[in-house]
Amino acid sequence: MTAKAAAAYVTLLAGASLEAVVQLAEDLRKVGAAYPLVVAVLPDVPESHREILVSHGCIVREVAPV
Repeated sequence: MTAKAAAAYVTLLAGASLEAVVQLAEDLRKVGAAYPLVVAVLPDVPESHREILVSHGCIVREVAPV
């Protein structure tokens, strides 16, 4: 990513969708996506899931439930 553009792909991890988000991260990596994957997580997402996402190159950000 260049300094000129601040962009990212963003998704929300809620419930049991960890495998789907990991697959998305892998697919973006395989195609050489230009932007990082930011995963918004709710406070109840376990730390172990967050660590898995980071290990797959995701940027993890906690968000408050609405």
